[in-house]
Amino acid sequence: MGETMDEATMLGPLADKIQFDRVMKSLEQDKKYAKLVIGGGRKGDKGNFVEPTIFLDPPMTSQIYTNEVFGPVLVLTTFKTEEQAIELANETNCGLAGKFSSSFSYPLEAKFQHIILPTVFKDLYCVKMLRVS
Repeated sequence: MGETMDEATMLGPLADKIQFDRVMKSLEQDKKYAKLVIGGGRKGDKGNFVEPTIFLDPPMTSQIYTNEVFGPVLVLTTFKTEEQAIELANETNCGLAGKFSSSFSYPLEAKFQHIILPTVFKDLYCVKMLRVS
């Protein structure tokens, strides 16, 4: 995490103070509804840096689940069955993308066809992650 112009920087600051304040306010609210796994605060005391943050299993009606944060925030949702995963994915209106890789087996690709995805990539990472528990 560092200055945008530094080639070694993997994650820079948020665009401006307005966005920084919006993300920090959202994170404080989100801590009430979802388990904070890591992060959730400001990084340092200068600039608009926010710690990479991971939340686990927020309620489907919570702000963190239904809206994009537009900051370094990842929301993980667990599920027990494939049917539940499909239902969860199809009830998500934002931030959902799919990944199809040449290493996927046919049955897995067939199961993904039941998920309505606004964006599908080939050989790229998922934006929203679901984890089997």
